[in-house]
Amino acid sequence: SSGSRVSFPADRAPRASSMRSMRVVVAAVLGRLAVASPPRCDSCGAAGEHLLLQTRTGAGIAALDELAAAQAAAALSRPPSLGQALAGGLHAQSVAMRLFAKKDVDGAMDALGEELVDAIGGFLPPSIKRTAEFADFAKQCGMRLRTLRGDLRENATAFVDTGNADIAVGMLTSGLYELAKVATASLPPGTGGQVAKYLSSLVDALDGAGEAVDLAEEGHQVEGLEALASGMKVAINSLVPRDMQVDATYREVMEATDPEMGDIVKSLVQVMRQAVESNVCWKRTARRNRERPQSCAPGLSVLGDRWCRPRAAGDGIEEAQCREGTEARGGWCYDPCGPGYEPRQNHCIQRCEGHFHIDSRLLCGAKRGAIAIALVEIAAKAGMAVATKEGLDELARDAGIVLAGSMTTSLDAFVDVAKPFGHPQCPDQIIATRA
Repeated sequence: SSGSRVSFPADRAPRASSMRSMRVVVAAVLGRLAVASPPRCDSCGAAGEHLLLQTRTGAGIAALDELAAAQAAAALSRPPSLGQALAGGLHAQSVAMRLFAKKDVDGAMDALGEELVDAIGGFLPPSIKRTAEFADFAKQCGMRLRTLRGDLRENATAFVDTGNADIAVGMLTSGLYELAKVATASLPPGTGGQVAKYLSSLVDALDGAGEAVDLAEEGHQVEGLEALASGMKVAINSLVPRDMQVDATYREVMEATDPEMGDIVKSLVQVMRQAVESNVCWKRTARRNRERPQSCAPGLSVLGDRWCRPRAAGDGIEEAQCREGTEARGGWCYDPCGPGYEPRQNHCIQRCEGHFHIDSRLLCGAKRGAIAIALVEIAAKAGMAVATKEGLDELARDAGIVLAGSMTTSLDAFVDVAKPFGHPQCPDQIIATRA
């Protein structure tokens, strides 16, 4: 993986499309309201906020919004508070991911809304959190996410059955996209714009995690780590000033968010492994009994192996035949295979039937996608020699990914991807009714 690049297939476009849609919403809000870089307000005290809260006129609310937007932007531009904010948002996605893995869409949507509202409240000033607008925002988040449940149930089932990380990323991205729209509609303009920017940054981070797992599954560990780090850098760059877009900032924020990002990656890997291991089994083989041909025409007797003694002196010897019910192969007679097995060369191998009805040369599968993943895994693992966190970190640093050391939990998850799957042998009788 030293210095090699990987071309990304076009079938990942839907995820990129969702991100573009999110950015269009955010850009439109920020462009219309001109709050992309509100003034810093480090000296605004609680007394001033309280006074603004008492001023429920349009001018008072506008002043309160300007103050809140400035404080939110300041919080999201400082590495310690930015790391805390992103960690909160990633934690919300991690909790929802674990519930998606149980096909609990209702629980996932409720948790995503509640956890994200808490994370957003963490970087907004108390003046905004005490307003009716913020209370309405929190209420609308829950209501909007509940409208997605029906559409996501089928996706959650597909995620668990196939282990496809893109499906999980798409479900969470759709939730973030809806909440960005709620923020711009429910909160005062400047504050809503800052919240939308924050949610958009979470989309970038999540997209990097999904791409990372995809690449790691395909055998590209280092490129996967690069995608993960790149997604986090894009997320950070969208919130901090240009002069702070440096390795020191990235390292501090990535260290703060690593436990949550690592949990997301581990959840994706765990579902993928479970999907493959529960839907794929190794075909069993069985020996075929064999014997030399022993059948001669009437009046002839067996002469050694494979030959029959001639009727009269001077007649040529004749080749012996296999007894009825056996198969002649290369000078031997083989017994037929037992139920559920078929001949392959000189042995028997299981047929893929019943629940494990998808056939390949070595494996039987319950789902065609699981077979494909397993076959890629068999080929990829042979080239993935990095089986320890330290070894992967060193390889990543050699490839120029200096931030890999800040992602220790994620490194552990990538090492898990490199471990061979524990495909069981197919059951002795796989011809049972399909599940």
